[in-house]
Amino acid sequence: MEEKINLLTGSSTITFKNDGIILSSYGKKLSYFKYADIQTPFFSLIILAGREKNLERVKKIITIYSALPVIREVIVVGNESQSTDTITELSDVKFTINEKPDDPISVSLKKGICLLNNHSEFSIIVFANRKILPKKKMNKFMQIVYSQNVNVAVLVEKEKRTHPIVFSTEALQKIRKIRKEQGIRYFIKKFSKEVAL
Repeated sequence: MEEKINLLTGSSTITFKNDGIILSSYGKKLSYFKYADIQTPFFSLIILAGREKNLERVKKIITIYSALPVIREVIVVGNESQSTDTITELSDVKFTINEKPDDPISVSLKKGICLLNNHSEFSIIVFANRKILPKKKMNKFMQIVYSQNVNVAVLVEKEKRTHPIVFSTEALQKIRKIRKEQGIRYFIKKFSKEVAL
């Protein structure tokens, strides 16, 4: 399938093909721009910030990780007292409210899951009030999870489980079905794989 467009000069055309774009003049091909053949994983970043007073911390987290191309959407689960003006200058951020931020973590997580893009393969769950993992370590963590196709991955540092936690989309859909009182700790304990950097 291809589409040809005549430019204003009348003698030049741009042809959009499946594998690239051709610029021609008087029927002669001048340039051929081949599309980059890059398959980038689709990671979503879900920031749980329901117990934060404001979104300054969230903004810092997004700013740190925005340079990682595999993180292709950001979802923030906050509370009704937060001003979303803090994150308006950051593009493609979805914001939702947990009306009861003192409920178990699974309630906030389920709110975030509802906003996931259909193309998302994995979601990184970050708690806004916890230590921020350096960008290089986060990138390495995601590479391990993706290359080993892990369903639930818990970061381990100095032989201690910490955060963030990465869930495959398949695992998150199972979490949507668990009861509030079960929580996600049981799910993580039963199904997760520890990843040490």
